Amino acid sequence: MRKLSMVTIITLAVGLTMAVIGAIFQDITWTGNFNPVNLAGVLETIGYITAAFSGIVLVALGVSSAVKSESK
Repeated sequence: MRKLSMVTIITLAVGLTMAVIGAIFQDITWTGNFNPVNLAGVLETIGYITAAFSGIVLVALGVSSAVKSESK
């Protein structure tokens, strides 16, 4: 259970980082042929989805931990 919670916390951090990087990419004014606005949208979307799913897993771990400790 402890390994799963650590992996979930790391996944949450990576997802939030991806969303922040995507937001930064969208705010930069790009010149030349390089325009990563589509990449920024993808990073934000994947980051939000990853953060949401890892949050759900963390809530489930918290509930299962509370139920497990209450039954002792």
